[in-house]
Amino acid sequence: VVSTQSTWDIIKGYMMKSLVFGMFLVLNAVLAKEHQVLVLGDFHLNEDYVDNVSERSDCKNEGKHVIYTPDKAPWGRFGCDSPYSVVRSSIIRAKKVVSNPEFVLVIGDLVAHKVSCKDASECDNKRREKLRRVLTNATKELSSRFPMTPIIHTTGNTDVVYHNQVPKKKEKSEYYSFLYDIYIKNHPGNRAIDNSENKMTFMNGGYYYYDANNKIRVLAINSLYFFKHNDHHNDPDAADEQMKWIEKQLSLLHSKGRKAVLLMHVPKDIDKSDTEAHIWSHKYAEVYDGIMRKYGDAIDLTVTGHLHIARHRVHADLINTKQCDNKHSPYVDIISQLFANISYEQRVENAYKYQLYHNTYIFRAVAPLDLNNPGISILHFDENYQSKRIEEHTFLLKKTINTTITSEGDEYWMRLYDTETGLGLNDLSMVQLVELHKRMLDNPHLILRYLMYMIGYDISIESMYYALDAFNSKRYLSKQEIAISYVCPFEKFVECVNGPPKSPQKPLDSASHEYQQQNLIYLNI
Repeated sequence: VVSTQSTWDIIKGYMMKSLVFGMFLVLNAVLAKEHQVLVLGDFHLNEDYVDNVSERSDCKNEGKHVIYTPDKAPWGRFGCDSPYSVVRSSIIRAKKVVSNPEFVLVIGDLVAHKVSCKDASECDNKRREKLRRVLTNATKELSSRFPMTPIIHTTGNTDVVYHNQVPKKKEKSEYYSFLYDIYIKNHPGNRAIDNSENKMTFMNGGYYYYDANNKIRVLAINSLYFFKHNDHHNDPDAADEQMKWIEKQLSLLHSKGRKAVLLMHVPKDIDKSDTEAHIWSHKYAEVYDGIMRKYGDAIDLTVTGHLHIARHRVHADLINTKQCDNKHSPYVDIISQLFANISYEQRVENAYKYQLYHNTYIFRAVAPLDLNNPGISILHFDENYQSKRIEEHTFLLKKTINTTITSEGDEYWMRLYDTETGLGLNDLSMVQLVELHKRMLDNPHLILRYLMYMIGYDISIESMYYALDAFNSKRYLSKQEIAISYVCPFEKFVECVNGPPKSPQKPLDSASHEYQQQNLIYLNI
């Protein structure tokens, strides 16, 4: 049995090493002239948030049977959209950690759920005005903190008049005119974006580009047009024209030796990393894959949101191998491939048979809807404007229960990790992601570290307890969540996650503190 003192000595030693290495990275960034870009979004700003109403009532005092709680959550509650306090705190934190970013990428979904209309019967002027108000307030908050910084927005599936739907043709002009004004025209830092070419494509479908410099162009894509929940009979011409625009832009960049950063809300591929619920329609996914295979070398990386917790994905074909988790849009999710319903030997074989053509990073949300801690990210590019690493900051939501708002909340923020020190990625390339996957095959400790980072927790005893509380409160547990919430004995890790029982036994939150300490030591931290 390892003593408590030795456990904390190991943890403190790990934290000190991380701090020293983090200071080295900061110094190295200054000397090497790294370029910093902010990434944030999935605010889901809920202007009706009530701090003592349960997540089972959406944290709103609405309806006949509102469920109240004895505890107050003024900074937000797991399972709910965000109050204004945590959205504002996130933007302030972003400004504090990177006061002068080269540009800001906003991954969409600024608006809370259930503001968009389900259908015309409930879509009165009051509802439409509320949508406009929340969008305006969220963009103004960002603009006020970064007034002269280019801010590139993409539109999320809660930012539209009808949930998940692109605007109907008769409402298209009014809707996109409104968005163009608040996203681009009214923001002083976006004067270079406000031109006739961008306005034409924006009015056609909410897509446009930003030339960050002579090496990088950001393509802001409206992927709602390709979303499986969108009615594809509604303005299909705009969807086809946007896809042609994407190919044309990538062809142009390829010919000039430049790179694209693709920004979109709804990523291609699957909804949850261990299911086969595809997010895009089959028609558009296949066309997009063809473009990616043709011009993948013209893309530095893709920045997306929508899933609320972080994911790292590589679009690849498995050469001469049956696709194990994706029937028509081949890609490799770092986690889903590990938990695929195939043998260990097949996983190893697959890991060495990738034909890579594209990489995607899904960024964590500010809203704690999926039991994630709110987060913001900084993309670091090297002196040649090639993506180098991602640095994540996390808001420790559990610590804010029954507190009062007397500050901007900075005391609840911490620097969580970066992909170089935390995951061993030398850069954000496809090759490095596949190497990470290969290392995970025989390293359950690294898997657990990745899973904890994915939802915004560091690897510590305190965070483990918080993660247990979060996952125990969720009605559905995926394989990844089972792995965390059970804190499996690591020699049985694969057995633990490959086939969780339908009615799982009580997770290890009631297990001895000593047992969890031993697991943490086994993690080599």
